[in-house]
Amino acid sequence: MNTTSAAVFISSNSQAVRLPMQFQLRSQRASISRRGNLIVLRESPLKVRDVIGHLPFVNDTPVDIDDQMPATLPSINAVR
Repeated sequence: MNTTSAAVFISSNSQAVRLPMQFQLRSQRASISRRGNLIVLRESPLKVRDVIGHLPFVNDTPVDIDDQMPATLPSINAVR
């Protein structure tokens, strides 16, 4: 198990912990629970909207596929 120290500080009316780079979370949310004197931080599963937000932009301009299709398709016998 990887262990290191982290800074604890007050932000507005909440206590916060600055996570070192090796512990950074991929998601925007995490669940937190207490087990005795341990505080357990779990990364929340990614939601579809989080994944969509990281997808590359796709040009939504329609493409005229008629120009890219052959005039006739080969018969099944010609392919074998």
